[in-house]
Amino acid sequence: MAGHAPFKPTVRGSGIVGLGSTTYNPHLEIEYPDTPAISPLLPTNDAYEVGKLRVTAVQQLHFAHQFSMTMSPLTPNPSTQSEYRMRFRTALFLIVTGVPAVVAAAEQTLLSSDRPAATAGSQNTDAIAMGGRSAKVVCEGTYPHHLQGVCTDGASIYWSFTTTLVKTTIEGRVLAKVPVANHHGDLCHHDGRLYVAVNLGKFNDSAGNADSWVYVYEAKSLQQVARHEVQQVFHGAGGIGYCDNRFTVVGGLPADVKENYVYDYDEDFAFLGRRTIASGHTLMGIQTAAFAAGRWWFGCYGSPPVMLVTDEQFQLQGRYEADCSLGITGLPSGRLLVAGGRCEAAVGCSGWVVAAIPDDNAGFKLSRTPAESP
Repeated sequence: MAGHAPFKPTVRGSGIVGLGSTTYNPHLEIEYPDTPAISPLLPTNDAYEVGKLRVTAVQQLHFAHQFSMTMSPLTPNPSTQSEYRMRFRTALFLIVTGVPAVVAAAEQTLLSSDRPAATAGSQNTDAIAMGGRSAKVVCEGTYPHHLQGVCTDGASIYWSFTTTLVKTTIEGRVLAKVPVANHHGDLCHHDGRLYVAVNLGKFNDSAGNADSWVYVYEAKSLQQVARHEVQQVFHGAGGIGYCDNRFTVVGGLPADVKENYVYDYDEDFAFLGRRTIASGHTLMGIQTAAFAAGRWWFGCYGSPPVMLVTDEQFQLQGRYEADCSLGITGLPSGRLLVAGGRCEAAVGCSGWVVAAIPDDNAGFKLSRTPAESP
């Protein structure tokens, strides 16, 4: 950049970026000469004027584990660098294009895991306070990896944080927690036990190098009591739900597949068959699953995130721009609990649930009354 000091920004983050098949919209602080720091949580397609540059939102690239950010001068000048592009992989790097590449490593390697964190402004991040109470229940504590799913047995809430299984009261106070194998995904409750979708191999691999299981825990103690192979889940088991005497397991999806698959098992985990959801492609398949209010709910990543709703036979009823990719479960009243979460590099990962009401137009709407006891 002729006539200017080398572009050597300091980049810090309290959000998380991708590792392997995972992507995140990170919370960034960017500093460079003669420019004050900024700390926007960048939603897709928004732009920020920072010093002499316009920072355009994080954009998802073709590969799921890459994001880019474009920065360009507010006043173009042929003698200066016209565009900067930021890419995220296992750590954060800044690549300056148009001149010999100048790469500045992140000051701090950001936390990474296998799923996107909730971003500011998403549906499931706002607490709804009514009369001194809140429809948002926060799980006590922070954890090394992000939230994968939630369920309830009517007395407690269960949280899967990838490598930690947590049981809390309905107010979010921890009753028990146990370390578990990486990667524990979404979970469901049935007849006093927790059933967790587990993948010990690769996700979203077209060659099928997953290692898919369902691990079973006593809900009372979180003691593991069984493991069931579900290797038919070809691209990696990530989510599970229960309906009508069968378990339904969902999981990953390569980028070139334009439909989703569900895998049914009986209560002894004998394989019953694979069925197709005519959903179109969703980023990395389906992450969470629950049967509630007479229908199936499936949470998917994306920019924006996608939620699929089907009938009991997996006939698509709606595809919505709504986020339940970190967890969704039903309440006896017909309402839902929708999960959200956040990871911070120096702190760890947290999670919460918010009460919601099914809605034919939006998928769901946040409840305007306090969360009921499950």
